[in-house]
Amino acid sequence: MMILLLAFLSALAPQDTRIVGRTEKSEYNAALAKFKEAEGLLESDPAGAIDRLTEILSNSKIRVLECSIRIEQRPAEYTDPYLFLPYQARGTARVNQSKRLTGEAAQRMMAAAIEDFNESIKRNVAPSGDLLKAAQARLAKLKEDVTGPSPVKADPVAKFRERWDPMLRERRYKTARGLLESEGQELTDEQRKGFVASAEQQCRDFLVKEVSDFRPRFISALNNGLD
Repeated sequence: MMILLLAFLSALAPQDTRIVGRTEKSEYNAALAKFKEAEGLLESDPAGAIDRLTEILSNSKIRVLECSIRIEQRPAEYTDPYLFLPYQARGTARVNQSKRLTGEAAQRMMAAAIEDFNESIKRNVAPSGDLLKAAQARLAKLKEDVTGPSPVKADPVAKFRERWDPMLRERRYKTARGLLESEGQELTDEQRKGFVASAEQQCRDFLVKEVSDFRPRFISALNNGLD
């Protein structure tokens, strides 16, 4: 966290340091103390950090945000500059809290973190942009994990055979050809030709067998009739 603060100190321009007047020191002293408490909880107790930072941001008297502040304690006597970034800090706490959650709860927490980073960026804290990108990437990954990969598409040939094969076994060749026309759209031309050839061959084999079986009976009947 100290490295992050040093980075922000170097990134913020001198005009980003705001002075809080003596008349407001009580509110800001309390808010800054609470902010420092929250900073110490970002990793160990992100939920506690979120609560403290939300209290700060809910206080309508705290209007100087997302900047380095100096609080006037007595005439011409100020506190040292301190980075007061409650939106950014709450966004970070929410990212950390999301890692302790799963499913939609984790997604909602990350979406809230993204809102905080956006608010920080609106207030000219440019480094919050990198945190925003990382949060957006994490949210996308969480959604992908919940949704899962796209289901594998069923093999169109195997799917078609589930209805085709019983028709051929029942020697319903004309009905099978009709099925090919009505439900064979997912098949390639080669696959359709293969099914047609298979049906025609089975039909021929059946007719040949029927003729072969009928011929001896026919001849026998003729012979019996001639006797």
